[in-house]
Amino acid sequence: MLAALAIRFSGISGGVASVWPANALIVALLLLSPRKVWHRYIAATLVGNVAANVLTRDSWLGPLLFSAANIAEILLVGFAMRRLRLRGSDLFDNTTSLAKFFLWAGLIGPVVSGLLGAATAFVLLDKDFVPSLYVWVCSDALGLILWTPFFYSLFGGEYRRRYARMSAQWRLRAAVHHGLVVLSCAVFWQTDLPLLFFPFIPLMLVTFRQGRLGTTMAILIVASGATVATALGYGQIARIQAGAHGHELFLQFYLACFVVVNLPVAAF
Repeated sequence: MLAALAIRFSGISGGVASVWPANALIVALLLLSPRKVWHRYIAATLVGNVAANVLTRDSWLGPLLFSAANIAEILLVGFAMRRLRLRGSDLFDNTTSLAKFFLWAGLIGPVVSGLLGAATAFVLLDKDFVPSLYVWVCSDALGLILWTPFFYSLFGGEYRRRYARMSAQWRLRAAVHHGLVVLSCAVFWQTDLPLLFFPFIPLMLVTFRQGRLGTTMAILIVASGATVATALGYGQIARIQAGAHGHELFLQFYLACFVVVNLPVAAF
């Protein structure tokens, strides 16, 4: 579902998927599961990727090779972060492990898979290699650093335990804080004023008041609002005189700023 949605939105925007969250889902599951069951998630990844591409793009060989590239990325990031987790690190709760996560999920893993994906696009789809590589790396890197912390906390039960421990007053505060983040996303649907900086204000409030779990969810709210608005042609990002690829580039840079600023602060 996540892969199909990303492909669909790339078609709406006329470019490529700004964010690819599907790999983050599997990486989170690998980090939370014993190695002996990893093959189940990898098999599901293969089936899901091929199905999403076939249903939305109506081809077979390309999806198989693209799926292989995604699996290589997932395994590379999964093994690297799993070793860190086994050493007793909290992964996303301290700045050292978070920096390593940014390195593997935001650079090394996407570059390795991007080389495979770009080669497939070059050979089978007659796409230029370098632009295809850039597009793949940016989309996958942003998808991993945006979504992996959320899926990891969700499937690890952190959100459920946090909610159970919160008093009614703190639940109300959390709802209000995240409601302000949702309201701030209105800036992505208007073009009258240059207000793209505005979501940083309620998001920083969430970072200091709600910690990492609240920050992760707030970042995803902003990312979803910005991505949907831009894909549908609304807002200031869609008005940049740079074509579809320029919109994608600015959106990816914009969302990456939210992650690299707020997650380390929350972890610290």
